[in-house]
Amino acid sequence: NSTPGGPYFRGTIIRLPLRTQDGPTSPICSKVFGNEDLDELSSLFQDALPKTLLFSYHLQGISFDQWMPNEEFQETIQSSRVSSSPLSRRSHLEEMSEPKVWKKEKSKLGKMFKSSWVPRRRSHMLQITSRIKGEINDVVDTYAIHSVLAPPRLREMACTESLSPLKLIPTVGIAAHLDRSCGQTPATSDFNLPKGKIFVGFDTGIQTGLPFHINAPLFMHEWLGT
Repeated sequence: NSTPGGPYFRGTIIRLPLRTQDGPTSPICSKVFGNEDLDELSSLFQDALPKTLLFSYHLQGISFDQWMPNEEFQETIQSSRVSSSPLSRRSHLEEMSEPKVWKKEKSKLGKMFKSSWVPRRRSHMLQITSRIKGEINDVVDTYAIHSVLAPPRLREMACTESLSPLKLIPTVGIAAHLDRSCGQTPATSDFNLPKGKIFVGFDTGIQTGLPFHINAPLFMHEWLGT
């Protein structure tokens, strides 16, 4: 915004160097990004938009906007937000992230009572409401979120000197898509069996082959090589 009273947008702008047919050549990429490519990219982004909120802690809403040249304001193509109780969602995450629950017990008495592993589980329901341009009613997706605390060995790994700066929470979360409704009626015609993905906070794009999403603090092992 270089002029007083000009367009203003509060958010983060990520510029993608997409090449048009009439654009200058570049050694970075010579592939032309046409209208069909843009439509496909937009469709993929809109499909991923609600799922971005599944395992996030601070993120409560996200929107996909289009800002055309010479227009003063952007136009919202789709927006998604957490519409269920934010308190139950935050409490669920805070309980699983409490270090006193899963950090290694140093006292002899504590080790005696914690010698056997008992899974610590937490569940809650999550609703995500999406508003799509051109649609009269909002779309509401309902998910069941179930989290399980990792066994002692993995909890110890999260507390090691090399991994503790990452502040990993040694839990595995599962999100099952239960229902989709549009207005007052279930959108059964638009509800397909979900294709599960692996999340590390956000969607990695890796499919699990299961009908639910899995979230965990996964990272590449140094011995995997190529």
